[in-house]
Amino acid sequence: RTFQVQIEDIKNYEVVKEEIFPRLVNLEKNTTRLQNVPYMQREDLAITYHVKVSGNRDSIGSLMITNELMEVYGVTKEKLHTQAMENMERLSPPVFLPLGEMIVDVMTEDFGRNEGVSQEEAKEYVKDMIPTGGPNVYCLTNQYKMNGAVGIMSESIQQMVADRVGGDYYVLPSSVHELMIVPKSLGMNLGELEEMVSSVNAACVRDDEVLSNHVYQYDAKEHKFSRCVPERNLKKNLELDLEPAVDVQEEKNTLQSELPEQSHEPMKHSGRIH
Repeated sequence: RTFQVQIEDIKNYEVVKEEIFPRLVNLEKNTTRLQNVPYMQREDLAITYHVKVSGNRDSIGSLMITNELMEVYGVTKEKLHTQAMENMERLSPPVFLPLGEMIVDVMTEDFGRNEGVSQEEAKEYVKDMIPTGGPNVYCLTNQYKMNGAVGIMSESIQQMVADRVGGDYYVLPSSVHELMIVPKSLGMNLGELEEMVSSVNAACVRDDEVLSNHVYQYDAKEHKFSRCVPERNLKKNLELDLEPAVDVQEEKNTLQSELPEQSHEPMKHSGRIH
């Protein structure tokens, strides 16, 4: 189904509110970009808000909500956040699969498209290529495999993952598009996980798609998502001022154009799973 919001309706909150969705980005890497937009900080990450203005099964066009547009809507940042998070699972349903299955799915799409064979044939071929077994590592994204990392900011998805993996887990930011989930029951070393994230980001992820070089965790009993601090960095971090950065929303900044920042992205892509 082709979807299109009329230009005159973009500033009408009642028309667009069902099409507002969130994205997750690195706070420090986007400091300048975030100066004129509403966002929520979560650890060293930022949740931003966007309106889906066009799209079909293969692509999506969107615009970022700025402070000025939020004022036109007459809503608070908190209301915007609630609306976006409520819409997220409907607009881009989460996908949570063992890493091996996710790789098979991604490669199947590419192979089927490139070789002109059916999805069933492509899947059987790819399955023969991918070794089975290995540790129980999972991937969290959405059905479009586009900007799917923000799913971990949903409390219901956080708990769903905990239920699936049997308790506490580490969150490895593979990119803004997907996350790797590692159950803590596997006993993997936190320092090694963080080094792995940093090296993969440096070697395999486009700079504008890097989410973070840090590892996060979810405590299933406390229902708490937080950034992990490896022991080697603990003393150093305690010596620093760890006051969280405040949201920068300077009203003096104005839009350079009548409409906010727009983007147009393909829904389906390859090479996101690292």
